[in-house]
Amino acid sequence: MNKSYFHHLGVSLLLIFKVDKIRIPAWILTTVLIIVATAASFSSLFQSEEERQIMAESMKNPAVTAIVGFSSGLEGYSDGAMLSHQMLLITAFIIGLISILFVAKHTRADEEEGRLELFRSLPVGRLTNVTSTLLAAFIQNILLAILMTLGLMSLQIESIDWQGSVLFGSVLAGTGLFFSTLTAVLAQLNENSRGTISFSFMILGLSYLVRAVGDVSDGSWSMLSPLGWVVHAEVFVINNWNPVWLLFGFSMIFSILSIILNLKRDLGSSLIAAKQGKATASTFITSSWGFVLRLQRTQLLVWLLVMYVMGASYGALFGELEFFFSSDVMQQMLASQQEADMMSSFVSLIMSLNAMVATIPAILILMRLQKEERGGRSEHLLIRTVSRNKWLGIHFILSLVSSFIFLIVSKIGVWSIAILVMNDTLSFSHIWEATVVFVPAIWIFVGLAVLLFGYRPQLMNAIWVLLGYSFFIIYFEGFFQFPTWMEKLTPFSYIPQLPLEELKLGSLIVLTAISSLFIILGFINYNRRDLIG
Repeated sequence: MNKSYFHHLGVSLLLIFKVDKIRIPAWILTTVLIIVATAASFSSLFQSEEERQIMAESMKNPAVTAIVGFSSGLEGYSDGAMLSHQMLLITAFIIGLISILFVAKHTRADEEEGRLELFRSLPVGRLTNVTSTLLAAFIQNILLAILMTLGLMSLQIESIDWQGSVLFGSVLAGTGLFFSTLTAVLAQLNENSRGTISFSFMILGLSYLVRAVGDVSDGSWSMLSPLGWVVHAEVFVINNWNPVWLLFGFSMIFSILSIILNLKRDLGSSLIAAKQGKATASTFITSSWGFVLRLQRTQLLVWLLVMYVMGASYGALFGELEFFFSSDVMQQMLASQQEADMMSSFVSLIMSLNAMVATIPAILILMRLQKEERGGRSEHLLIRTVSRNKWLGIHFILSLVSSFIFLIVSKIGVWSIAILVMNDTLSFSHIWEATVVFVPAIWIFVGLAVLLFGYRPQLMNAIWVLLGYSFFIIYFEGFFQFPTWMEKLTPFSYIPQLPLEELKLGSLIVLTAISSLFIILGFINYNRRDLIG
């Protein structure tokens, strides 16, 4: 291949690190510190083998297996086995998210916003951008692996040896590289960053679901998922390196493929051509509502499918739960709880997870406002008959309504599959109550998005920090004893756990009032501020 294609590759690489000089060190150090701190806390919380085995018995649960993955180390549940079992998969999933956003930003997003065209006007090679992005992804993931290895070894815990520590870091690095290079390929196929990110997230989500189905069944499906490979590494148990070679091998293939595909297309184009539009717009699209729905159509349809599949995957677990709760070991361990209470607790847990996932598209609908304004397209509408209140109001109402619909779809997914696999029919009303009760918490995020858009649209990405924090608190509530003040920082902690708890309208009314205040302030300031762009 012509060397001129990679001209000034080093300069481009340094530019990427300069642009992300805060983000890259922040996510790497945060990840390492969380894992190391978790390993240290496990060692202090479970000091005897008996205590660790009690924890291991509680993990022999199809619901837990679907969330954190299986482990053959449950019979000898050491600190290392506990760390890899409970933390490796979710950390790999988060690193996959970060890797997707990183590559999409420096490839298709830069191209879409015109920054890559400006960059290519300088004396740089045709493949300099995509290659430097892949190299940057490789360097930061290798750095993560090194720091993770050193951090775990520094604890000097007997079961967390150097072989397992190296494998732990390597698995995370391999996962990051896999989804980085996969996103680079999808960036060549899609015409915009939204499509690139959506398809990448879809593959990541499907990887998690396929792995969950495989882990709670015979395990064969898990090997079809890159996240299943992560689990099968069995770090600190048997230290299987084969998944690492698979992850790095496919990363190499995707890297080469993305470079070849990049050569085959022109700047600003995509290999999957956009569908030819109509010569004249339909009556539906000429209205403000129709126009917004047309812009959001693909995203809404994709998320409807995601919510149903996610709900159905959880619904499939209920048949296994009945058998799990009836086992002698669990009857002794949970003698103070009734099986119905445990089932209700599980219903509340999966509905809270579904609610947090349903919050993502609700926020993305409002994030589109920021993108249209930054690109200068909103101005063309607002100088005509469309008022600011109408433009923001349409997106706001669509976000509220769609969040409710997404919750209902996930509920239907859970119930429609659960009734097929359970001996005792799962109450539709119980799932309905456990679902709709989360609407005020979702509306807090919708209101916060409107508030930030009204004041400073540049700060809207901060919402993802709060949502990620909420997911962490709710997800790990059963594993760690968080202080009360930490739990109260997320709106989801104020939602009663139906049907396990009684419905208390006070907290729901307060959440609705707070979200309403956010919305009103957002609308007021949006009418006062200047447009960005």
